[in-house]
Amino acid sequence: MRKLIAIIQVLFGYFLMYSILKIILFFLSLSLILFIFFILMILLKITPHPTSHQNPFAFGLDFRFSN
Repeated sequence: MRKLIAIIQVLFGYFLMYSILKIILFFLSLSLILFIFFILMILLKITPHPTSHQNPFAFGLDFRFSN
């Protein structure tokens, strides 16, 4: 069950990131928004929350290439 919650947390994080981009950049075309989303997916890493295993809406956000 803990593994399923972790997967839901990561998926919700990426969905939330796309939704925020879509709301903020509403004046751009969908293809450009998707391109920016994929760039952010490369730069940012969304991880399951380290302590909240029951809340499916909690997640961690880290830079992928930081030390």
